[in-house]
Amino acid sequence: MNEPRLSIIVPFRNRQDVLADCLKSIFNSDYQNFEVIAADDHSRDSSVDIAKRFPVKLISLKESLGAGRCRNAGAQASFGSILLFIDSDVLIRKDALTLVVEDFNEMPFLSAVQGIYSDASDYKNFVSRYSNLHYYFYGRQVREKYISSIGTYFFAVKRDVFEKSKGFDEDAATSRLAGEDQLLGYKLHKQGHKIYLDKRIEVEHKKRYSLKEYLVHDIQSGEAQVLRFLSGPKLDFIKHFFSGEVGALIPSNFVLSVFLALSMFVTVMSCLFLAVFWIRTLLLVETVLFYALNGKFLIFGLKRRGGLFFLMSVLLVYLKMLFAGFGCFKGILRHA
Repeated sequence: MNEPRLSIIVPFRNRQDVLADCLKSIFNSDYQNFEVIAADDHSRDSSVDIAKRFPVKLISLKESLGAGRCRNAGAQASFGSILLFIDSDVLIRKDALTLVVEDFNEMPFLSAVQGIYSDASDYKNFVSRYSNLHYYFYGRQVREKYISSIGTYFFAVKRDVFEKSKGFDEDAATSRLAGEDQLLGYKLHKQGHKIYLDKRIEVEHKKRYSLKEYLVHDIQSGEAQVLRFLSGPKLDFIKHFFSGEVGALIPSNFVLSVFLALSMFVTVMSCLFLAVFWIRTLLLVETVLFYALNGKFLIFGLKRRGGLFFLMSVLLVYLKMLFAGFGCFKGILRHA
């Protein structure tokens, strides 16, 4: 029997709410020359039983060792010449696998292919819809074809490249702070590999956020980015700072927005104690600059989601940047 061209690796832990939909979307693909390895990171719910309903190769870790270890174990159990990592809360379109194979066939010099999030949301609450639209918008804004970082929600890489790079970092602490996907992407980039961003490949992130969960996530992201910068090569950070690459450290407008959000917060606090004209003027200037930086996204949201969504986004985009700023301070304090 011929070996599959694609080995699709889906790591999961306690994902009984989304795993079935993820696997259904994979097996509903137009392209069918693939195998699926479902890698269980020691789930305690019914996720394993759900995985067994599908024609997958199921592997289970004896203890929870993190996403990096889970993905590596899945890769070791696979046979395909191309490894495709898909997160368990992601739904793919029928043509996604076809497009991946097409990319590698038409551009044999590629080492990896990265998809982007779509703006679709299975959840109708505002924060979840905002999150997906935010990911989609900034994925679409990337100028470069070849990127220096990745997201494992949909990431394909040649087996030989993955094996030579020694796969994902399995240190749970490192992965939690820096992201094993971003670490692998940076490593591949430094080794001279071409990672192609195919914006035709859009996948749905089936993730429901409450406001609290979303802002906590922003704190964690801000902390991780700062720790990654403080512990990594500073010259490379500066080099890629204005590149606009997805996941290439931090987009420049995001950094400026975080700085302005923090500055606005300090200015507002000052206004409570010092009723000075220049402080109010400063707040006005900061506010104008902040929303000028985020204006394209807000207008995009207005066109896509309507007036009420736009008005709510005006507040949430500020809270997002502010809490990311709090996370940055947390990262600085942790590193000190």
